[in-house]
Amino acid sequence: MKKSLVVVGLLVAGFAAKADGQFTVLNVGQPIFDVDGTTKLAKANGRFEVLFGSSVVSLPGDGSGTAFAGNGLISSGADTYVIPGANVGDTPTVTLRAWDVTTGATYATATHKGSTSFALDPLGGGATPPGGTSNFVSFKLTASVVPEPSTYALAALGLGGLVLMSRRNK
Repeated sequence: MKKSLVVVGLLVAGFAAKADGQFTVLNVGQPIFDVDGTTKLAKANGRFEVLFGSSVVSLPGDGSGTAFAGNGLISSGADTYVIPGANVGDTPTVTLRAWDVTTGATYATATHKGSTSFALDPLGGGATPPGGTSNFVSFKLTASVVPEPSTYALAALGLGGLVLMSRRNK
């Protein structure tokens, strides 16, 4: 009887140690800047996602991102993020990406966006997982250049002219 209780106790302890690691996020004092590098990204325009590998682990996780808590500041507040398969005490590497929704509704469509990867503090479990404060570094969004359709048309016209000139010289 005592042996079976010890075995059951060890199994419960083993499963508890294999619980998914949890964390919260915030970047107090380490703002995310707009493309100019000096202005904090506006609270009304800023969205962020936290990824583990290629999976979004932050809320809401549907591509629309989580709203900023303040200008340049992110915080999950009471939200707890879980990294599936990561154990309590692990220090996984995650990616933070942010963007300005006035330039695109999702990270993929935004032209003003940026990202950074880093290792989290050791993951916790239960009701009070550790935050990522020391890990979320300042970074600025970058602006991707999107050529206008007239640029493509001009390039096609130039190529067409080269083709005609090569035929004419034969």
